[in-house]
Amino acid sequence: MTVRKESGCLTIAVADTGIGMTAKEQSRLFQEFVRIKNDKTRDIPGTGLGLAIVKGIIDLYQGAIRVRSEPGRGTTISLMCKTG
Repeated sequence: MTVRKESGCLTIAVADTGIGMTAKEQSRLFQEFVRIKNDKTRDIPGTGLGLAIVKGIIDLYQGAIRVRSEPGRGTTISLMCKTG
């Protein structure tokens, strides 16, 4: 995880070196009750609410979320909000 503050904007980025996602999977990532299902994630439990809740909070603060992911290489999710 990295945290930066530049030009009045706070950015928190969380990265992994996991299985990554396709562009199609990323497009559904922040919808409520959506679970990305494929051969590698089929047995991972969850409700599909976590990232939808995070997006709702970021939207309330007029922030933004950016996702960069590549299958087989991992994912980085960056949360950006104005400060002050």
